[in-house]
Amino acid sequence: MQWELWARLGWHEIRRRYARTVLGPFWSALNLAVFVIAVGFVFSNLWGTDLKTFLPFLSTGVTTWLFISALMTEGCGIYSANQGVLKQFAFPKTVFALQCVWRNFIVFGHNLIVCLIVAIIFSVDLTLNSLFLIPGLFIVLLNGVWVGLVLGILCARFRDVQPLIGSFLQIMMLVTPVFWPPEQVGDLKPLIVDSNPLYHFLSIVREPLLGHAPSALNWSVSLSLTLLGWALALYMFTKFRHRVIYWV
Repeated sequence: MQWELWARLGWHEIRRRYARTVLGPFWSALNLAVFVIAVGFVFSNLWGTDLKTFLPFLSTGVTTWLFISALMTEGCGIYSANQGVLKQFAFPKTVFALQCVWRNFIVFGHNLIVCLIVAIIFSVDLTLNSLFLIPGLFIVLLNGVWVGLVLGILCARFRDVQPLIGSFLQIMMLVTPVFWPPEQVGDLKPLIVDSNPLYHFLSIVREPLLGHAPSALNWSVSLSLTLLGWALALYMFTKFRHRVIYWV
């Protein structure tokens, strides 16, 4: 899959995006830190929640959500945003999906520093369960690739899909337990939380960062959607990849 190519392209995009800045990609981490502190203090007082518990929950949730949502929103433009390259070079079209995933993984790594600082300050008990972060991240990265392939093709053909995805994610951020614990919805948890696929992808990364093990439901839903998503991606990529160049 020409890993050197997509790795270099992803790193070059990071350098270009933060060119001539002092902090570079650490600006993302700084913005995240300010947001988490502001929202954490306000929401913990509004809900009467212990800040020592809420701030680690919030920081890991927002960091993971930004990673997942970026994979979806930026995945929409992997072909339309690179139309010049597509028309001049015979790159494998999977390269652009892998580049997008790698680029956002680098940003996630910088943002993870905020979670680690919060964990140290509030003495988060990291246990052997934290090792579940490795397979959790791997599953999210796998899904990021197929999401990029599918949404990239759809957005190249139908330009209305990209703003639709953006609006969808804005709504889902509020109804997904990013800012609030799942237990707060009470009897509505099976409807609002358990049936929300984004919650399960969020949990397989956030729970290990808090020293907890993701539930069996988190793993089963995530793995099932990974298999279904890749089946859809292989079908669409096989059928439509040669038409992308004409759509962009």
